[in-house]
Amino acid sequence: MISMNNLQKSIVRILQQKKVCSRKELSSLLSVTPAAVTLATGPLLDSGFIESLYEVNREKAGRKEIMLSVNPHSFFSIGIDLNDDCIALTKMNAALENVEVFEMPSTQSLIDALKIMDLSDCIGISVSLKSFYSLEHTDSSIQELFSFLETLNENVTITNNIAALVYAYKMHHPEDESFVLIKYGPGVGSALFIQNKLLSSKTNPTYELGKIYLDDGHTTVEEAIGYSAIAPTKKEAVEMLKDDETVQDNVFSVLARTIYNVNTLLQLDKVLVSGDIFKDDCIFEKLLRHLPMRESSKSRVTRMDNYSDLNRGKAALTAQYSFFNSER
Repeated sequence: MISMNNLQKSIVRILQQKKVCSRKELSSLLSVTPAAVTLATGPLLDSGFIESLYEVNREKAGRKEIMLSVNPHSFFSIGIDLNDDCIALTKMNAALENVEVFEMPSTQSLIDALKIMDLSDCIGISVSLKSFYSLEHTDSSIQELFSFLETLNENVTITNNIAALVYAYKMHHPEDESFVLIKYGPGVGSALFIQNKLLSSKTNPTYELGKIYLDDGHTTVEEAIGYSAIAPTKKEAVEMLKDDETVQDNVFSVLARTIYNVNTLLQLDKVLVSGDIFKDDCIFEKLLRHLPMRESSKSRVTRMDNYSDLNRGKAALTAQYSFFNSER
């Protein structure tokens, strides 16, 4: 297992974000002394986790600064997405790039593939499930997989796909401390990230807003506006959302009120909305018009950028997040 102290992890994370940085810049960003940065970067350079690129003149006296970068080949993470129709394994390098993606026909074939893979430079493995289940609620093949993974790496996490997507976003946007991701479709999946931590409970593992009851106390948000509440099939529901103004008004008024309430209560930095229906600019603009918020507040409601890339790499990014935020 690769080992770094907390300062070294912070240095690598900054280099992952900025791509190139000097020791002086690292010192300023981390609010530590230049000597502390020099002491921390020495072992990282010796181990090949980071590398020196080139020198630049930035001082009047002509003193040169050495620019540093993450060595993309120094470590990697493994992400496993378990969906109804496929099992995908993603290998992500230190530069947060998906370098290999494999589709597997079964969990046993996945185990067989992992047995012959060199994992000596692997910082962690994460499993993303379609819906949240504690391990005892999964079938025997998933339990067998998870038990096997723990023999390979001590940094193994299991989560649902919405939480994984939030961790993926956080890896690319560390400046956002409090935000909610709402994924609208057949269901209303969501996850809240508050003060740099995923909000969770035993009964509602990611505080999904879709599970919140509406005013009548008998119907949840998901039951009121999920695709099944609109039409018998997904295709019909999407068509009605695009063409039927009555359906649009009903769905967007419920979704807008949910967004307004959670933003008012928690004073979020950002509200991220995703889902195939919101790829349509006109549809997204209609949602914004339903929001009972000032225009300045509406600017915090946005669609998730790079959604497709983050969705493909979400499990591997979750493994990286777990490693860099663990105290081990």
